[in-house]
Amino acid sequence: MVSDPILRAEDVWVRVTPRGATEPVAVVRGASFSIPRGSQTCVVGESGSGKTILMRSILGISSARSGVTGGQAWFQPGGASQARAVLGPSGRRRRRPLARLRKGWAGYVFQHPQEALDPFRTVGAQVLDSVRVARGGESREAQQAKMLEWLDAVRLPDPRGVARLHPHELSGGMAQRAAIATALGTEPEFLVADEPTTGLDWSVRREIVELLGALCRERGMTLVLISHDFQVVERMAERVIVMYRGELLEDGPRKRFFPGPGRHPYTAELQTRVRDLEEGRAGTGQGAIVAPERTEGCRFVHRCPQVVHACKTGMPPDVVVNNGHRVRCHVVHRKDA
Repeated sequence: MVSDPILRAEDVWVRVTPRGATEPVAVVRGASFSIPRGSQTCVVGESGSGKTILMRSILGISSARSGVTGGQAWFQPGGASQARAVLGPSGRRRRRPLARLRKGWAGYVFQHPQEALDPFRTVGAQVLDSVRVARGGESREAQQAKMLEWLDAVRLPDPRGVARLHPHELSGGMAQRAAIATALGTEPEFLVADEPTTGLDWSVRREIVELLGALCRERGMTLVLISHDFQVVERMAERVIVMYRGELLEDGPRKRFFPGPGRHPYTAELQTRVRDLEEGRAGTGQGAIVAPERTEGCRFVHRCPQVVHACKTGMPPDVVVNNGHRVRCHVVHRKDA
C-alpha cells in the first residue's frame, strides 16, 4: 500500500445495467488502490476497461445507469487522521457527493470539452462560476481577476478576449484549455483528467499533457490521468495503474514500466502497440473487450501468449514483485515463487 495516500479505495465494485437489459453487469471488479499525495498517477487501459467509470463512481459523477455495489473509499486531505469516507461500507454513497466535488476537494477534466462547457455561456462566465466556489467571500473584482489568472495559467492567448467568447468559437485545443481552467477554478486538491488529449494533434496533445503536469506540480495538486496511450503515460506518470475488463492487473511506480515493459503480459502488449505505431507498423492488439464473460480464471486468458492451466481455472493472485509494485498474474506468481 502506498504511503500517505490522498485517495484510498478497497474492493470497489461497479455494475451497469445495459439498455434493454434487466440484470446489471459488473464493469469494475474489486478495485483496490491508493493514489499518493501530490503524485501524477496514470490509469491506463483500452476503451471499455473501466478506467473512467471507476473514477467517476468514486467521485459520485457516474451515470444513473451505473452504481457502486461494493467497496469503500476514503479521501485524506491531511492524512489518515482527516480521512473522509466517499464510499461507505458495501459501496453506500455518502451524502451529496457532487457538492463535495463542486466545493473544491476534487476537479474533473472531461474527455471532450463540450461535456464540461455550456455552449450558451461565455468561457469567462463559466470559469468565474468555478472561482466563486473557492473565493465566494471575495469581491467581484477579485474574482474576475482570478478568472483571468486561470485563463492565463492554462496558456490561452489574450485571456480577456477569450473570456468573452463562447466554446464553439475556440479551437479544440483552446476549448480543452478552457475546460481545464474551469476544473481548476475551484482550486481542488485532487484533479482527474479523463483522456484530455483525445482528438487533438500530437503537438497539441503534448502541450496539454505538459501543461497539466506543470500546473499540478506548481500548485501541489494530485493528478490522476486516465489514458489508453502509453506515449502520454510515459511523458508524465510517476505511478501507473493498468486496467483490463474491469480489473486492476498491474500497479506500480514509473520505473517498473519504463524504459522496459511492465511485468503483466497485457501491459507489455499495450507498450508494444505504442512502439509499433511509432515505427509505422500496424498495432498488434485485438481491440477492447471482445471475449465472452468469464466466471472463473483470468480475464486476459483469451489474448495472453503465456497461458498456463491455472489461468483457465482460477483468479490470479495479487503478487508483489517489488516494493510498491503489484501484478495480478499466475505466470508472474510462478516465476517469483
